Amino acid sequence: MANTLAENPTDFTNYISLVFDYFFREQKLVDESEMKESVNVCVANLPDLVIDYANAAKYAVELIIKAKDYGILSQDEEDKYKDHIKNLQEDDEDYD
Repeated sequence: MANTLAENPTDFTNYISLVFDYFFREQKLVDESEMKESVNVCVANLPDLVIDYANAAKYAVELIIKAKDYGILSQDEEDKYKDHIKNLQEDDEDYD
């Protein structure tokens, strides 16, 4: 999923839907803990990704919301990750 943060908007949407709807929900190829780990990896890689990909932070928020909607993240986890992304964006603005 971390690679999707570097895609164009259409491809990002298609890949995330594929992962959540098809791999996770429909086919059950990955379980909740694997999905949560994937979200964690995305968030962990985000500081590097936002440097190179303008949409990475926006996509990460969408990914986190989807993970919450699918019951993979709790409300507290969603809030924590969104705060982390907001802080990354503020840090980036400090260097402009």
